[in-house]
Amino acid sequence: MGRNLPLHSLSDLPTKLTPSVGAMDACPLAQTRFVPLQFPEQAGQKGLENRRRSRRGQQWSVSVKVDPWAIASLGSLIVNYLVVSAKFGAVSAAGFLTIIGVHEMGHMVAARLVGVSVHWPIFIPGVGAFVSWNAKSGDAFKRAFIGIGGPIAGVAATLVLHWVAVRFDSEDLKDVAWFGYSVHLMNLIPAGVLDGGHIAEFVGRWMWVPGAALLGWVVLRVGEVAWYARLIIGLMMMTAIWRALVVLLWRPRAGEKGISGRGKRLKRTVMCLGALLLVAVCLVGLAALTGRL
Repeated sequence: MGRNLPLHSLSDLPTKLTPSVGAMDACPLAQTRFVPLQFPEQAGQKGLENRRRSRRGQQWSVSVKVDPWAIASLGSLIVNYLVVSAKFGAVSAAGFLTIIGVHEMGHMVAARLVGVSVHWPIFIPGVGAFVSWNAKSGDAFKRAFIGIGGPIAGVAATLVLHWVAVRFDSEDLKDVAWFGYSVHLMNLIPAGVLDGGHIAEFVGRWMWVPGAALLGWVVLRVGEVAWYARLIIGLMMMTAIWRALVVLLWRPRAGEKGISGRGKRLKRTVMCLGALLLVAVCLVGLAALTGRL
């Protein structure tokens, strides 16, 4: 038989059975949080659902970036083709734009190789095209490298079209090849903002003086062209005269300031020989087209 506790001792029972705060801190079981068990299949399904949700979020978060220069380049190319084809025909227009486009792509590739940012080319009906890049970025060698990249690509495209014209006896493509050789000969004149002017800045700025005179002689022999073409040619002539005056009045050192050493002299030599080789190829191509070879 159990012992009968007095009534007054029952009031002490909760106090005696309830642990104190110090006892809970000392007891590790009292500080443990119990987490519901998850079976392996449930955990795997839940992780798979979370991965699916994250993938859906990534799919919806993908953004498409549109380059406005690329859109402007494509639009100007289409407009230029329509204008040129209306005057010279579809075949000739395609040939002209091929040479011009490949020329400008040569500038872009050369600029990317030396780490200079450049935009897509903009085509101007009756004039040609241009690529936008910072002419003051980098040193003179980078500007010359970008400058000669266009003629290398453009002359190569002209040679291919010349071969196609001879192979299929196409008079239209022969005219296109004549255009390609002539334009690159003018573009390699060491004057102004022409590609030859950028090359001369690295090889020797004294070349700006005879280059300006040669460009002036070419401009005087230009036939009837649109008013905006004459405006652009006039601006090129003004920059050529300004650079020639810089050489005559201030007499800057040939090439970029501080250029010295065998490596840089070798670069100037290779750049000069490359430009002369392009000029020779264009002259030979024109002679072949005119039957002088």
